[in-house]
Amino acid sequence: LLFFAAALQAIYLFRVDIAQALPDARPLMAQACGLLNCEVGLPQNLDSLSIESSDLVADPAMPDQIELRATLRNKARHTQAYPNLDFNLTDAQDETLVKRIILPVTYLKPPATADVGFAPNSEINIKLNFKAQDVKPAGYRLLLFYP
Repeated sequence: LLFFAAALQAIYLFRVDIAQALPDARPLMAQACGLLNCEVGLPQNLDSLSIESSDLVADPAMPDQIELRATLRNKARHTQAYPNLDFNLTDAQDETLVKRIILPVTYLKPPATADVGFAPNSEINIKLNFKAQDVKPAGYRLLLFYP
């Protein structure tokens, strides 16, 4: 009985990894999670994600606007959850002037949705506009993270 309880607990704790390794088991696990009030999410492996390029562009016609352009890549052979972005505008001493946490729902363009996940071996291009009133950034940092 203890072994059975431990096995069920292990399945519950590693449900995302099991669903990734055994895709045919995902519907059954999702159904079981519905009864347990849990969720079978997508894998979150930052080591398989990268920022291929990023650039901060100022519009001379609109000095208080900046545009962040970035290309994210999922190098994994499986679908993953989209990461959050940690975007910081910095001064000449690399101190943070403005910090923004950007969620996938903000940077994904329809018809893409965060629920479907970041397709394997694929890239997405991001373009986001920000107001930068009263801020004169000398640089920026862009990092990927999962909550």
